[in-house]
Amino acid sequence: MSEDTAKWQIAHSFAEGFNATFSDLESRISVAAAMEPSSSEIIQGLAAEVAALSRRLSDVLGTLPSYDQRQHEQRVKTLEQSLEKLRAAQPKSKFTFKRKANGSGKPPSSHKPSELPRPEAPSSSNLILSSHHDAYLGWHNIPTPMAGSSSDATIRDLTNCIVNLASQTTDGVQITALHIHNLKNCLLLLPDITGSVMLHDLNRCSIVVGCHQFRMHTSKDVDVFVSISSSPIVEGCSRIRFCRRPDPNSRQLQSEPLMVQDFSHIRPTPSPNWSLLPAGSTPPTSLPDSDMGPDEVATLLDVTLPPGI
Repeated sequence: MSEDTAKWQIAHSFAEGFNATFSDLESRISVAAAMEPSSSEIIQGLAAEVAALSRRLSDVLGTLPSYDQRQHEQRVKTLEQSLEKLRAAQPKSKFTFKRKANGSGKPPSSHKPSELPRPEAPSSSNLILSSHHDAYLGWHNIPTPMAGSSSDATIRDLTNCIVNLASQTTDGVQITALHIHNLKNCLLLLPDITGSVMLHDLNRCSIVVGCHQFRMHTSKDVDVFVSISSSPIVEGCSRIRFCRRPDPNSRQLQSEPLMVQDFSHIRPTPSPNWSLLPAGSTPPTSLPDSDMGPDEVATLLDVTLPPGI
């Protein structure tokens, strides 16, 4: 392979992933702008992803044709300007004094309900599953979405957990994008996502999912069983193993090799940061629909998660 051919392949591979990320961020910023108002958490998350895209571009500027560089830089600038408009549209918080409570008022009730109701979905229609450990989690742990609606979802801050969302029991709710942050020793069985799956800071996890785009950042020791027609992307990762998820509706896709792009290894040589799972590897899908105790969760995680270091 000539040097020019190798450079063209690197530029083409980078552009494919960059443009996919740009389109996804542009769409999500537009959705956030339509909310009244957008939450600060959503804006901060978008800003972090735009900054990561800018850093990714800076890392490869010396290897890209000048025309491509200008095009990519302009796209990053467009995203940054859209974010500034989004921040400017946020309502300014007002400082107020709190009236001191009247001493003659009634003391707060010490009564606690015996059972907490399932939380209602927030007005932004974002589904959130967060802050659990040593637990078996399912749809009953997520705010109730509206029947037939579409929504982004976030899974974050879990340790030693099994998340079983593969059984769709939410009246036809479609998850358009899934964001996963800060998971350790977790098994995730996920439904098909119509858009992208973005993962950050995972340590020793197994994931089963179908999606349109898959991007993982700063993670290690993760097994991924994925049904996807595009190329999965990793960046800042190590010891990531991939395998196609069995999909009877896409037999042709099953026969195609899984081509992963590593944005931390923009070279024509194979990346040392990811590999394919051994032939015949199957995802752990036989899970009970009912709840599991912490000991049962720990036992199942021991036999399904990658070994780690």
